Amino acid sequence: MLFKFIFGKEERKSLTIAFLNDLLRDKLGREIRDLKFEPTENVGSFRDDKQSILDLECTLDGGERVDIEVQLADEGNFKRRTLYYWSVLYRKAFLKGGKYKDLVPCICINILNFKMFNNIERSFTTWNIYETTQQELYSNDLTLQFLELPKFKKKPKTEMTRIERWIALFSDKVSFDEKKEYAMEDPAMNKVLNTYDQFFADPNERHAYLKREIARADYEQAMEHNFEKGKEEATEEHALAFIKAGFSKEMVFKTLNMSKESIDNFLRKYKDVLI
Repeated sequence: MLFKFIFGKEERKSLTIAFLNDLLRDKLGREIRDLKFEPTENVGSFRDDKQSILDLECTLDGGERVDIEVQLADEGNFKRRTLYYWSVLYRKAFLKGGKYKDLVPCICINILNFKMFNNIERSFTTWNIYETTQQELYSNDLTLQFLELPKFKKKPKTEMTRIERWIALFSDKVSFDEKKEYAMEDPAMNKVLNTYDQFFADPNERHAYLKREIARADYEQAMEHNFEKGKEEATEEHALAFIKAGFSKEMVFKTLNMSKESIDNFLRKYKDVLI
């Protein structure tokens, strides 16, 4: 998966720290100096939870545990799913030590390619448990964060927060050239963009990207969902989204295993859009 390839590797740990600092600095009240990547595990316990494997899990230098999830398709269950994932993190320390004092704060960060909260305009939100009348925080142990990519709105870089610039890097509304503009003069964001080509040079990574990123829960299920449109039209939609995001047409066609006939049809159909 592209996100894990970029942010889940020891040699690029500095990128993960930079990203998490921008998201969590206010929440933690400090800078993250180091983190440890943890092995992910299959946490599926439900019939419809076919690929419930934590995307990226790490432990911060302050002891907090963090899970970062990337979800492209709205399957209608994500609010409960992220609570379940948080519970998986939370019980790990307890299972090791068997004492409640060993429990540590856990943070689930969710990058969504759909809108979760339609009545909130902000693309980045943080959620905790509060008393309903006096709004007193119950505990710092539960934190949920959501980055809703479709809510991103283009504006001058000088008017953007750093979190908005990260969202721009993940958004398919932003061309690759625009992403480079937003990342200019930022070493971490520039390195993220420079890692894209390295990822797609590996055929195994490309295949994993399709299986996880195009239809994360299950590629075949996504194809079935688009059955009325036909498999070819669904593939065209994915190809168009990737090209708009800044990937080269040649790379996209090869990754999606499109035939010459399909490519010719695609180029004719979207010739005005791809100018």
